Formats: sequence, structure tokens, C-alpha cells
Amino acid sequence: MVSKGHRLASAVLAGVLLGEIIFFLVQSPVEDFWQHYIAGQALLAGIPVNQALAPIFGRLGYPYPMFTALLLLPLSLLPPQCAFTAWVGLLYSAVGASAYLFATRIVGLQPRAARTRTMLCLVWPVTSVTVFMGQITPLVLVFMLTAYLLGRRRNPCLAGAVLCLALIKPHVVAPVAGGLLLRKQWRLLGTFALGALVLAAVSLCLGQGTSLDAWRSYALGWILSGRSVMMPGQLKLLSIPWRLLLAACGYCGLSVWWFKKETVRLDDAALAFLVGVLLSPYLPVYDLVLLVPVLVYLVDKGSALFWLGMTLSSVAPLLRGFEWLMTFSMLCFVLDLLRLQRAGRRSGRGGLRAETERFDNG
Repeated sequence: MVSKGHRLASAVLAGVLLGEIIFFLVQSPVEDFWQHYIAGQALLAGIPVNQALAPIFGRLGYPYPMFTALLLLPLSLLPPQCAFTAWVGLLYSAVGASAYLFATRIVGLQPRAARTRTMLCLVWPVTSVTVFMGQITPLVLVFMLTAYLLGRRRNPCLAGAVLCLALIKPHVVAPVAGGLLLRKQWRLLGTFALGALVLAAVSLCLGQGTSLDAWRSYALGWILSGRSVMMPGQLKLLSIPWRLLLAACGYCGLSVWWFKKETVRLDDAALAFLVGVLLSPYLPVYDLVLLVPVLVYLVDKGSALFWLGMTLSSVAPLLRGFEWLMTFSMLCFVLDLLRLQRAGRRSGRGGLRAETERFDNG
């Protein structure tokens, strides 16, 4: 009966996913895809990237570190529609691979159960919006998860090298680097810092994609307009300085808790990551695809709180003006993790996972 249930669920989810992919491919490519595609063509032609993007994107230009355009350069060698098809496939593959690897290598699920959870993550509306927007966040997810797996295998230097590739979205990686610093992961951080310097040098050599003032006004506009879906972006009754102050206080409290943990278990890492996301001053809805591993972890253990969070996070991306529901969905996930941790302490296990999840300090 369980086997039939898994097959039926997988078949339904696969049908939904196929429908989404067909829908995306018959649409015209969206602006984020064109940013990467035109930037790559500009590099191939030896034209300044900001000059090539100015007629379409104005002064914003290319709001990513310039090495990102080099990383995605192969797309620009293809005709636009072929490149867009490859782009959609790449984004879905990144999310699917991340969910499946996390389910099998870290949570320890059997392949059949892992496939069902992978399909659930692929049809999650947050993933759909991310792919529809052509965002690169799924690549950040796969880089961060790969670095985590390498760290578990006692290869911190290679983990740091892979993690620095996630700097295609620096504001997402910064809290992770801060967490590693508090846990004194010096070898990993050393490689990460060296890789970041190399990528910064490469980006400088490739030229300017956008000005700092243009990027600052762009990010600040997201916070002011409420399109940043986490707590600081949704507290519209407060001024920007007060929002940032509340976020800073939250990060300080989180840092103290993280620093004082003698051992960091998987549920601790999930809780810290969720709270860090909730406090982020600048986080559009498509960046929440980074929570795919947390969903894989909670789907079996979660209570009604988890499913309420899933419902809210599934509805919010589809309704304009209801982005604030994402904040409440994250609160549901946080409360569910706290419930699980308390249940673990009561059972005398001190947590949901007995083993310690830590990198090699070298």
C-alpha cells in the first residue's frame, strides 16, 4: 500500500512538473534570463556589459558579480530559445539534485522516498516562481549543498572553493560565512576567502556590470516596496533604520546561540538557517528556494504547523500583495523545528539527530 502511494504521488507530481515545464517553455524568456544571455554575448564580442544592457535595463545593468556572466557564458553560444530551454532545465536540475542529495546523503532516505520529496520540491510554487523569473538562486543552492557535503567528508579546502562560487548572490552567502566563522572553520574559510579574492579579481578584469549606487537603489527599492518578503521587508510601519536595527539585534542573538552550541546537529543548522532567512533585510520570494533542504527534512517530521507553512508559502507567490504570508510561513517552520527540538530533549536524546554535523577544523 505504501509503495502504491509513493508511485501515485510521484506520478501526480511528475504530471504537474511536466505541465509547468511546457508552460514555461512556450513563454517568452523573462528579463533575468536576458541579463545573463546578453552579458555573455557582450563578453564574447568584447563590448562593455553595462553598455550592452543599457538599452533594455537602463542604469541597473548587470546586478551580479561579473564572474557570474563568465560562469554562464556557454548559454550565450546557443540561439536564444535553445539557451532558454537549457536554462529552464538547468534550474530545475539544480533544485532536483539538491533535494535528492540532501534526502539520500544527509537525511538517509531510501531512493523511492527521496524521489517523492524531490518531486514535491520541484512543484513547490516558490520553485516555479524562481524558474519562471529565470533566477540563479537554484545554482546558489547546489553550490552551498555541495560545499556542505564536502565538509562532512572532511574536505574543508574543497568545500571552501565550491562555496565561493555561491557568491553569485553575495547577500545570501554572507550569513553562512558568518556562521562558519563563529564555529572556527579556519581551513574552509581560508579557501573561501582566497577563492573570493580570485573571483573578485576576475570580475574587475571583466569590467563593470552596474554601479554601486544603482545596485544600492535597486536593493533599497525592494525593501521599501515590501517586495523583500522576510520580516524586515514586511514591517512597513517602521522606518528603514528601525527595520535594519531589529534585524541586527536578531542576528546578534542568533550568533550568540550559534557560538555557544557545543555540538551542531542537523536540526540546529536548519533552525539557524531558517531564522537567518527570516531576519534577512533583502530577500525576494525566489530566494526562498534555498529552503528546499529544510522542506525535505521536515516533511515527514512536521506537524500541522509545517503543512500550514507549506500552504502559506505556496499561496503567497501566486497572489500579488500577499507577500507577507511568506513571513508567517517561515515562522511556522521555525515553530515546528522548535517543537521537534523540545520533543528530542524530552526523549533524552538531546536532539533529533544523535550524530554531530560539523566540518573538520583541521
